[in-house]
Amino acid sequence: SNLTPAPLIADTAYLRRVTIDLIGRIPTVTERRLYESEPADVRRLRLVERLVASERFADRWAVWLGDMIRARSDADGGPELDRFLRRSMRDGMPYDRIVRQLLTAVGTPGHDGAIGYFAAADAEPLEMAGVVAQTLLGIRMKCARCHDHPFDHWSQREYYELAAFFGETRS
Repeated sequence: SNLTPAPLIADTAYLRRVTIDLIGRIPTVTERRLYESEPADVRRLRLVERLVASERFADRWAVWLGDMIRARSDADGGPELDRFLRRSMRDGMPYDRIVRQLLTAVGTPGHDGAIGYFAAADAEPLEMAGVVAQTLLGIRMKCARCHDHPFDHWSQREYYELAAFFGETRS
């Protein structure tokens, strides 16, 4: 590849960018002083470790993931789903395990907050196929519910095959 890596940015720019990206705010004066007091060869690594371990990191990324999967706090199971996502982020749960829990949760939202993912769509199989395809697989195939997808290779048959997976799901 003919790509040339970008030059390293200054420490102050790095501190600001990483803090905004990981916890959603600019660094405090105290955080800046701590960062600058550390040896140059480890300060960036230590900063990332501190930020990822912070409560703000879990909150910020739980909100981001909730937005991605279209979680709604006003829907049935929404507050429980939000708590599930925040706990998952705090615990460092890998994305594949989060998705597995969202798709296989059993019980009530009070018992398992991941149930809130299905509760928001009323666990209707045809709706769940479109929601899961878009939010977890990154595929827009909802129009295949009525006809073969006009711009992609998804057929109406494939849409209904995916919906069949959710056929026994109940809210």
